[in-house]
Amino acid sequence: MWSAIAGESALVLNMKTGANEDNSMFSSPERERLSQSLNEIRAYLVSTHSVSAGSNKLIEERLRYLEQAAGRVGRKDWMNLAYGALINIVVGAAFAPSVAKDFLRLAGSALAWIIGDIPHVLLPGHG
Repeated sequence: MWSAIAGESALVLNMKTGANEDNSMFSSPERERLSQSLNEIRAYLVSTHSVSAGSNKLIEERLRYLEQAAGRVGRKDWMNLAYGALINIVVGAAFAPSVAKDFLRLAGSALAWIIGDIPHVLLPGHG
């Protein structure tokens, strides 16, 4: 699982390089875009992977937490929260390593616009 986490996520790459030192607050349009990105992640999980009711509840709670946090914390702090929440989803939902790798890669892609220098790529089947 750790190799899946370390090797595939744009979020992890950003954490390693420290490329985003900006901790400014998200603007209202950015929070709207963030909500759309989190909805893409949610839709991908629902449409692609069979998850239990308990895992689905965990996923919903973590993604809702991230959406709400965007109004309270700066973007660098939010990225740290996002990283933890995504790992929490992987572990809590007991994703197989291949599913974890796929999920983190797609989450990193959906949220890459926050980092700034990695283009936003839509998740398969969403846009």
